[in-house]
Amino acid sequence: MTLFEGEQNGRYETDHLHMVLNEHIDFTEEGLSDDRKYSIFVHEYVHYYQHFATLYGSQFCKMANLLFVETRAFLEGADKVVMPFGIWEHNEGISRYRNRVKAVCGSKSCSHIVGDVEIDRREIRIAEEEKKAIKIGVYDYTEDEAYEDGFNFGYYCIIESMAHLIQRKIWPEVEHNQIPYESAEIICKYWYPEIEDDELQIITICMCALMYDNPGVGFFTAIDFAKNHSGLKGVELFKEFIQTSSVAYKNEKCSMDYTGQNMLNEYKESLQFMCGCTLEYYDKVIDSFIQDYESGFCGLLMWLYTGDIKDRKQFMTLVNAYGLPYIETPEMTYLPNNNETGHPYLETATLAGFELIFRRLQKIDGDICPMYRVCKDGRFSEESNVDELCGKEQWKKDCETRNLYHDLQNAVFIHFL
Repeated sequence: MTLFEGEQNGRYETDHLHMVLNEHIDFTEEGLSDDRKYSIFVHEYVHYYQHFATLYGSQFCKMANLLFVETRAFLEGADKVVMPFGIWEHNEGISRYRNRVKAVCGSKSCSHIVGDVEIDRREIRIAEEEKKAIKIGVYDYTEDEAYEDGFNFGYYCIIESMAHLIQRKIWPEVEHNQIPYESAEIICKYWYPEIEDDELQIITICMCALMYDNPGVGFFTAIDFAKNHSGLKGVELFKEFIQTSSVAYKNEKCSMDYTGQNMLNEYKESLQFMCGCTLEYYDKVIDSFIQDYESGFCGLLMWLYTGDIKDRKQFMTLVNAYGLPYIETPEMTYLPNNNETGHPYLETATLAGFELIFRRLQKIDGDICPMYRVCKDGRFSEESNVDELCGKEQWKKDCETRNLYHDLQNAVFIHFL
């Protein structure tokens, strides 16, 4: 269910709590001194935050855990697996959810230069009824043409617009494609021009939109709410929104703040079950987000509204409160470490191991294990016994061989098989 392949500077893998950066960035206060690199890191960190702090993100994470568990159960009973393998080909429920994710995702690009847009409220109703992204008409003045099917506004547009706006406040020179990265601004310019220059309020509306299972439609609901509460900005608007708005949860209408607490508790339980160990690091991380739901607080918005976004110390305070994912750069692989043992927390290593297995099963990286280059370079151990089997046929390796791939793989299967 990878949604973030192919971003310009990196990607965030929701399924595995994994941030991938395409260039080396040292995430220390000193290492983030360059504004451009700092802005790239913050952009990807926003995606990490979005998936704990929003209802859509929490649901996505829970479903990712279900995907892992169902795959493990399927493999236990299978005599032969043909790659590429995806559990959605064998599980109707996961297949339906995967299709739904794709339907509300929205466009990742647009073949036209967006000079202006045309939005029909009927298209919003259709998108809500059919559970899909919203069709947006586009005027391309460079071609002097209008396109009824300009782009589809959905989940991907919202998360990337939000991350882009924050990144641009740090490094104004950042350049991204209009769609999806500027889509929320373009929509607000047409639908809510009173805030077209209020970037922080647009970010707040994006956060509110991500509380719905169809964020594209939710964006317009959040705009209507903001119009009706024009005296509220940022943190206060968000708090009022999640405490007074309701969503369907277990066949009942429940407030968003209540639903968020329960969904994160469920996610924590499912993550612990999937990892097969007591959570240490992410138990504390998830509790931080649960406490925010309890108070109606949003740490990210508070940082943006009351802090100095360019102050690295303030950003590190945010990171200390909400944790870090597994981070990979061309020169470094980082798993959050237990300060007492000096080793990565077991749950983070397990998630990394699961990702290796899933990427190989789906052949996302072709026929080569994504960690083959890292192991071959001896990044983790000079004693690693790496050969050609590590690249393409790991299952043929001797069980005594010690390299990162097998250590992580064992961390997974020791607990499950």
